[in-house]
Amino acid sequence: MIINYNDCIEQLEKICDLGDNWNGNGAVPMSTASVCNAFLLLEKLPDFGKWFVYPVAYHPGIVQIEFENDKIYIEIECHPLEYQIMVKYADDETFDMVFRTVKQTVRYLNRIYK
Repeated sequence: MIINYNDCIEQLEKICDLGDNWNGNGAVPMSTASVCNAFLLLEKLPDFGKWFVYPVAYHPGIVQIEFENDKIYIEIECHPLEYQIMVKYADDETFDMVFRTVKQTVRYLNRIYK
């Protein structure tokens, strides 16, 4: 389990309570399916260090999970039917991937983390 799992769950619960116009610019509430997928993924994320959970305004209703250290930045958007991952290494090499399941997503994360 990730080291700050309880913090992530607490943040995700707060995100669930966001209503219409939560950012003052017309953002919509989080999609129930996106929040559920984020909960499912948080339970299985590798313990790379500290993960962070954010609501995303530019993709309506999407939850984003992030990890960063001096070698890698990982951004996971939890959509209703998929997980979109962007990985950026310190040398600016970037990869984008899409997975349909938690298992595929976690397998990929374990493989790319150097």
